[in-house]
Amino acid sequence: MQHPPLKLATLTLLAALFTTPALAGEAVVATVNKETLTHAQLNLLVKSFEAQGAKDSDELRKQLTVELVAREAVAQEAVKLGLDQSADVVAALANSRRDLLVNAFQADYIAKHPVADADIQALYEQQKIEAGDKEYRVRHILVKTEDEAKAALATLKKSGKFEALAREKSIDSASRAAGGDIGWQVPMVLVPSVRDVIKALPKGQLSEPVQSPFGWHILKVEEVRAFEFPAMDKVKDTLQKQLQTQAVLRAIEVIRSKAEVK
Repeated sequence: MQHPPLKLATLTLLAALFTTPALAGEAVVATVNKETLTHAQLNLLVKSFEAQGAKDSDELRKQLTVELVAREAVAQEAVKLGLDQSADVVAALANSRRDLLVNAFQADYIAKHPVADADIQALYEQQKIEAGDKEYRVRHILVKTEDEAKAALATLKKSGKFEALAREKSIDSASRAAGGDIGWQVPMVLVPSVRDVIKALPKGQLSEPVQSPFGWHILKVEEVRAFEFPAMDKVKDTLQKQLQTQAVLRAIEVIRSKAEVK
């Protein structure tokens, strides 16, 4: 196994920067110039690599312990040089501490406020209705202004060469090379202005210019086919996370509204 790349060791850096003396009885994995590195710090780092697809193993832990020690040694040297007093470092540490605390709050809130199965079922039924029973294969040309969209539409009405014009004029880099093809779309996942036009647009016809937060679109529905909403067991985890996120955002808004801000 290669030495863990430094760019993947964000948590290692944070662990080194926030190193504190081990609590009584806390297991220690290494001591660097009298500063202790604990199993708790190592476990956090292991979890971060597991999230990237690595498997917990003795070999991984050995590699990450080496990384943790190296980071601690470098962090101590930085402190000796007074770099911990740099305005940029102080600000970055404050931001990192704040982010870690926010993440801890979110995890704690989710643990203390589990999502009810009834709420998941209600959201499932709502989204099933919103999704409808059709999906559409769509092409579009995206430009910056309404005048550009009108000019593109006029050109299309004369030439009928949608794909060629999309490759030439569209600013959507994701679909431009494919002639504006954005694949099969369920309307509910699209922005409302585009969604409404696609559902009403006859197959093969061109839309009038449509504005969205991304710019102005000329839309064309290539094909329409039946759509079956996924079974609950396929989307339950996603719906649960969606409800958890909504609940956390509401809690954060309450906290923000009560904060004294000057």
